[in-house]
Amino acid sequence: MEIRVADLADQAEIIALYERSQLATGLPNPLLVPSSELGQKLYQRHAIERFVAVEAGRIVGHALIEEPNPNHEEEWRHALQNTDGPLMEMGAAFVEPALSGRGIWTALLHHRIKAIRETSAYPVTATWSVNEHVKRTFRSHGGMYATRQSTPLGEVDLFVFQLQ
Repeated sequence: MEIRVADLADQAEIIALYERSQLATGLPNPLLVPSSELGQKLYQRHAIERFVAVEAGRIVGHALIEEPNPNHEEEWRHALQNTDGPLMEMGAAFVEPALSGRGIWTALLHHRIKAIRETSAYPVTATWSVNEHVKRTFRSHGGMYATRQSTPLGEVDLFVFQLQ
């Protein structure tokens, strides 16, 4: 498997992968970001970098690094005991449902953590509170639980990662 920076030519394949992923997981709602709006969301100004995992010439995973959500920034900084260092958020990540359990999502997580740390920023993220598997994965790869927050779409748990 190769992980590379995504480009605009990947957009249609990423959107199709997103649709399959959301329908398979149902977390929290397969219609959270309608696929008709996903291209705009993934390629909006808040996105810093997008990565794709590729196997046999096919995109099998996608992950985003973006500007930190200002609604969570105070809690992340409190958890890091840092008020000045830059933060970068690990945003949406999804993989081909048929390939779940093969480490693609975790490889994308590692790739994003490394990419963020290379900029001397702190990796931060949020996940749906009901997503126990993702929270366990964050913890097993150095993520520290910060807090839970209510959003209009549901409860999210915030995590931070040290620079190391």
